[in-house]
Amino acid sequence: MALSLALEYVFIFSYYTILDLSVRQVSSADGEYSGVPSTKSLGTFHRGCDHYAGSLSAVYAQYAPRGGVPYTPEILLGLLFYGYVTGVFSSRKIEQATYESIPFRFIAGGWHPDHDTIANFRKTFLPEITELFVQVLLVAKEAGVLKLGNISLDGSKIHADASKSKAVSYKRLLKLERRLRVEVDELLVLSEQVDQGQLPEGLDIREEIVFRQQRLANLAQAKAVLEMRAEERYQAQKAAYEAKLREREEKTRRTGRKPRGRKPKPPQPGPRDKDQYNFTDPESRIMKNSTNGGFDQHYNVQVAVEQESFLVVANTLSNHAATGWLDSEATTSSASSLTLTAPSKS
Repeated sequence: MALSLALEYVFIFSYYTILDLSVRQVSSADGEYSGVPSTKSLGTFHRGCDHYAGSLSAVYAQYAPRGGVPYTPEILLGLLFYGYVTGVFSSRKIEQATYESIPFRFIAGGWHPDHDTIANFRKTFLPEITELFVQVLLVAKEAGVLKLGNISLDGSKIHADASKSKAVSYKRLLKLERRLRVEVDELLVLSEQVDQGQLPEGLDIREEIVFRQQRLANLAQAKAVLEMRAEERYQAQKAAYEAKLREREEKTRRTGRKPRGRKPKPPQPGPRDKDQYNFTDPESRIMKNSTNGGFDQHYNVQVAVEQESFLVVANTLSNHAATGWLDSEATTSSASSLTLTAPSKS
């Protein structure tokens, strides 16, 4: 759930500059920029939404043949996209804008979809809407706006819907596990004194044992996940270590001299004491905050932007904390391999 929300934030960020760029380009032809979309730029945006019609078959397939007449996906999609690029994210504000804002009224064709309809459409079809990111680039390329050249890359942290107070370190986990097992054994011993009437008043042995056994099960799950992550980390570090050794050996054979510098240290297997597991959102990771020196539960987002057009051409979202360069490499790789082929016109 939290990862899906974070993906939606990335999606919103990815579309944010498109209409503003269109407005600036159209207005710059007249030598001025007022920040208000002209009829020409708004029409271009509306035609861009119409361009998606051939890509909405998956959305139309989920519309039931029975019931009331629904709003077409093109209208709802246009309202969402225009809201994203103008900073209007709330479904209630989008609904209100269809009454008060001329651009929104134009895109909605005079209709006024309820905010629940807009919100449900966004929630239901988020995967399909996200896939339309490439279609946005196709429209930009077809309009002559996008030409892949120099790319700027930047990243940030997206706060997870989880508190770091709900996280446990591997070292702390082992201590809790040992303590709970001791407590369970003590409770079992107390249960033998039931017949002698020596139990403290109000103590329910069975309830206390069940409670601790449930906590032990949760800790066991967290322990298994941390050990699996540690093994994945070890295999990746081992591969990098062996690659460095081969590089040093090759340099020795080529130069006939021992390489300078320290020999790389082999990685250590197993979880580390500070490895953490969050019970609320296990997919998130503890990371340093972007705004201060503290730490919290986050995701790591990287976005690549084409410098001339300012269009977002690639993005990645991960839970890598100290290895942001991996995300940067994946983002630039995604952007460099991007091939934009506009659909043929029939």
